[in-house]
Amino acid sequence: MNKVLVFILMTLVVQGYSQNYPITGINISLPASPDANTANWGTGKTMLTITATAKAVAGRVDPMVEESKLLLTIKKGGVKVCGAFTGSSAPSANFSTLTKVWSGTNAVSFLGKDCVLAPGDYEICAQFFGYGAAGSAPYSEEKCKPFSIREIEQLTYQPPQPIVPADGSEFTDAELQRPFVFRWIPVIPKPQDPVTYRLSVWQLMQGQTGMQAMQANQPLMTKDVDNITQTVVNNLNGGLCLPPFLCEFIWNVRALNREGKPIGENNGLSKPFVFSVTSCDCGTWNPLILQNVAVVSRYECNGRIAWKCNQPFSFSTTFQCRPSNEKCQAKTGWEIRMADGSAKAGSGTNGSFTPATNGIYTLTLNATCNGKACQPCIYSIVVEGCKTCDCGEWSNSVVEIQTKDATSSRLKCGVTASFSKGIYQFHFPDFACNSKDSSCSVSYEWTVQGIVSGNGTGQIFRFNFSQTGMYTVDITPLCGGKRCMPCKIVIKVEDIQPPPDVPKSLSDPKCENYSFEMRKIYRGDSIAYEGIITNKNKGTEPRNNPKSFRIKVKNDSVIGIDNRSPKEWSRTPSKFPPGSSQIKWTNNSGDIPQGETKLGTLYFAVPTVNPFYVIYEWLNKDGEVLCKDSVALVDIRYYYELSGEPSYICTEISNHVLRVQYINHYASVENIKVTIYDVEAKKIKRKSKDMIKLNSVTGLNRISIDIKDYNLEPGRLYLLTISDFHRTYQFNFKVTNDREK
Repeated sequence: MNKVLVFILMTLVVQGYSQNYPITGINISLPASPDANTANWGTGKTMLTITATAKAVAGRVDPMVEESKLLLTIKKGGVKVCGAFTGSSAPSANFSTLTKVWSGTNAVSFLGKDCVLAPGDYEICAQFFGYGAAGSAPYSEEKCKPFSIREIEQLTYQPPQPIVPADGSEFTDAELQRPFVFRWIPVIPKPQDPVTYRLSVWQLMQGQTGMQAMQANQPLMTKDVDNITQTVVNNLNGGLCLPPFLCEFIWNVRALNREGKPIGENNGLSKPFVFSVTSCDCGTWNPLILQNVAVVSRYECNGRIAWKCNQPFSFSTTFQCRPSNEKCQAKTGWEIRMADGSAKAGSGTNGSFTPATNGIYTLTLNATCNGKACQPCIYSIVVEGCKTCDCGEWSNSVVEIQTKDATSSRLKCGVTASFSKGIYQFHFPDFACNSKDSSCSVSYEWTVQGIVSGNGTGQIFRFNFSQTGMYTVDITPLCGGKRCMPCKIVIKVEDIQPPPDVPKSLSDPKCENYSFEMRKIYRGDSIAYEGIITNKNKGTEPRNNPKSFRIKVKNDSVIGIDNRSPKEWSRTPSKFPPGSSQIKWTNNSGDIPQGETKLGTLYFAVPTVNPFYVIYEWLNKDGEVLCKDSVALVDIRYYYELSGEPSYICTEISNHVLRVQYINHYASVENIKVTIYDVEAKKIKRKSKDMIKLNSVTGLNRISIDIKDYNLEPGRLYLLTISDFHRTYQFNFKVTNDREK
């Protein structure tokens, strides 16, 4: 009786104490059949999670709970099988909140080590410990959760199976030299890990079977691909079908895992497939058959055939590659080279033509066997009986080119000229045929090749050069149908006229003492100019002393500027941003000094109009404009054509560089005399002492003249003459300032 009372009292004490544990509500979350390796419990489908609730003191975690430890163990039949700690050595739980959650890698770390569990039933247990009066003491009940480790199912994998090229298939040599596709069925079922498929191809030797070739020979090629079931091989044959090798091949594919171990039955190998190459060699041409009105004639290759002028020549033949089967087919064609050098061609093995001139015609028959070029079959056809009508010569080599107003150019055959866009009329010289027959006459065919093209017949024609670019213009004379040497000229069409909205005005007289020059120093994807200002003002009036200088453009043409302006100057903006249209330089140390000052280099986008204008202004210290003018930047060069005869046409030109050209029909010369007269026949004196240089090509002479050197008055009529030892050339013109204010 006393023993029973003692047991009841002890049970009540234990229950009372257990109900007063500072940590309760332990919950363990783990799948019923987790991964056998506890290292994999940190993530994924078998992630471990532990939750517990702490006793609150004054609304926060009990201090003794904050110092608690978490002991985590795995038991099998009540015996610990995984876990590195005891209640006293367990790691700190870091119990910082009233309800604490440990999950994934954090929860697994309380085991202290990774374990791989054998198949069977287990339980994972969690219990919290701390320090009491007698040392280590439990702070919670031990909470356990059962789980099981199942047997790993052993999967049976079917190895890959070949598909293409099929077993026993045949290919031509040309097919094997093109990109060749191998395709197979993948491993079944699909493994979870990546699969590497190793393709191997062997070539059989004389007397070998396919299996013997795989065992004894080195593979012709081996190629690995990952997780795909086809690959392409280039030039598989490579011309190796020579003894002792056969034009027969065997291939298979092996499946490997990431460790390089085979996957599936038969050591991961597919069964082998065999394919072969059918050679396709050249055959021979059958005799050429000519069908005349009453007679059928046959000619062997390289024969010589006599034929009459204007008699239709109709031929046919056949060609067969070896062996004669569907995979060894010939592609044939023919070409007839006429006596005048022209040609006619066609496909197949039959054709026709009618010779119109005497001479030797060449008929060439060509064939290929699966891409292999075969020996051509060539015939010489001797044509006689045509009327004699041969090519002669041009009466002269000058082409007259006219605009709607007057003759603008006289160009020799073979030269290159620059024109503006517009409609031009071409008058080519006469051509005389060399003939003993009065019925032999000349006709003309012309062509224009370029951005815009055209063709027609006749010696005189008009053409609209509506787009800029390079054009080739030629006219071919025909004598009795025979094409003769053409006359050819090359024309460069440019936008060389100023835009119609550019105003023309005189220079600002107030700018006599202030100038601005743009010296071109580079041209590539952009145009670069060195900006130079010159102050010539020597007056005593302070308000006329320049303090700042600025330039303006009408669009976003300035794309860059360097930093080489004088140090005592400031520039606005300091860096040229997109969208800006002006730059201003200010002399911080006083007025702009007299003489020349370099402001640095300006980079312009290639202008879409020509000339391209830059407006400039000189400002005093109060910001008042002292001088406003503009400078034109011309990048396209246009040469005006000079005339050897008096002309009543007057051309307006801008007041800078005048470029002219003339043709003298003989070798170019260097000793020239350039003179400008006014309407009173008074010779205009030139300021510069430099010699005007002549840029010549045989027969074509080009001269560049700086008109500003002559101080010409805008609006007045002037006469330019250029004399060499042979004759004098003339050009009537007026000067316009072509400036923008």
